Amino acid sequence: MSRSEVTEKLGRLKALLKERDLDAIITVDADAISGAKGRARLDQLAASVKATGGRTPGASRVHPSKITSEKCTIAPAVTEELNIWAERLGVAARI
Repeated sequence: MSRSEVTEKLGRLKALLKERDLDAIITVDADAISGAKGRARLDQLAASVKATGGRTPGASRVHPSKITSEKCTIAPAVTEELNIWAERLGVAARI
């Protein structure tokens, strides 16, 4: 990558940071994070992202094995969208 391309990308990054809206993509070598030490390093990374006001993908999801029989609240807009799709597909909505 040329120096001007890097400068341009950094300029765009600074603008995004001012808006406080930034998505970051991180690639990780699977061998480097295997085992307990790797898990601890990923947990540390996730904690630092959270501490600065960010969130990691899936952080609020519940693992399927931890789902209880309690009912959850579905936003009205989501319910409406599900009903629309149920009608399009010709199936009964069970919400």
